[in-house]
This record gives sequence, C-alpha cells and structure tokens, in this order.
Amino acid sequence: MATNDQRGLRHSVITDLARKSTRVLGRTALVKLVYLLQEAKGMDLGYRFSLYSYGPFDADVLNDLESLCARGVVSQEIEGYSKGYGYRIEPVDKDPSEEELTTVQRHAEEIDWVITEFGGYSAARLELMTTLLYVDREYGSRQEYVSDTELLESVRAIKPKFDQAEVRKIAELLVEKGLLQLHHEQDG
Repeated sequence: MATNDQRGLRHSVITDLARKSTRVLGRTALVKLVYLLQEAKGMDLGYRFSLYSYGPFDADVLNDLESLCARGVVSQEIEGYSKGYGYRIEPVDKDPSEEELTTVQRHAEEIDWVITEFGGYSAARLELMTTLLYVDREYGSRQEYVSDTELLESVRAIKPKFDQAEVRKIAELLVEKGLLQLHHEQDG
C-alpha cells in the first residue's frame, strides 16, 4: 500500500505527465511511462508491476488516475478509432497547484526525461519497450543469465504480435539508452 507521500507523488506525476505529454496520452501509455519512471529512473512510486496482456501493469496506476478524475484534476475521455477505442487523458487545469508544483519540481528531471525519451512513442511501442525491460529485470532478479537471442525469444513468446526484427530493434534502442541491465550473455 502506498504511503501518503507516495500517493501525493503518484498523483503529481500522473497529472504532470498528462500536462506535458507531446501526443494523445491514453491509459496504456500512461501506465508504461509510469513504469519507466519507477523502474528505469528509480522514482519511488511504490507500484508493484506484474506482466499482463499489454506489458507491465499495476491496477493502482489506473486507480490513481480515477481518483484524479473524481477530484477534477484530470479528465479521461473515450475516443473511437478505426480499430477500436482508446482514452484521452488531459489535465483539467494547465497550471499545477502550489503543492503539486513543489512535488513535481523535485522530480522535474525524471519526468522531463521520460517525456523526452518516450513521450513520442505509441502505446504499442511502449508496450514492447517496457516488456523488454521487465523480462530483462526478471532475469536479473533471479541472477539467471541468458543469451541475447534467448532474451529476445522470451519477449517474442510473451508478445508474438511483434516480429523478431522489431523486438531486436527496440532492444538495441534500449541498450543505446543504457536501460537494459543486460543480465544475459552476448551471443558469441
């Protein structure tokens, strides 16, 4: 369970992500950006991510979003697309409160980093990126070493909708960004 400090930080982070997003921010993208803040930048948000259909997920992110909507801080509208529907999350007020501003200023570097590095990616691309990070970290937490090929095959088994070349390309991008912990052996 999140502490009051963590809950305040979570709410400020979600609101700031909605405020600073450079493209339409939906629920999947929001969850993935929060995952990146916590897992790649080490921001102590207290979420417990598990692997689900669309990659790392914690329902508490959406619970926090619902709480912010109920308080009138952010809004989420359902939008129809040619292949289904999605959500549009936006701040209700473009100017942060004094308390939120103080919290967000302490973490401006991390939030700006996640928006700059990942805010322009689609939800599907973020799904693949965060799944790669999740699997890499799982191997690391078990001190289990696998080859690059085995890592990519593990991700493909979880995400078969992405082809091998796409998974490899995203893995290489994450290596360039210094985000994969590389708890695996290089293919020789």
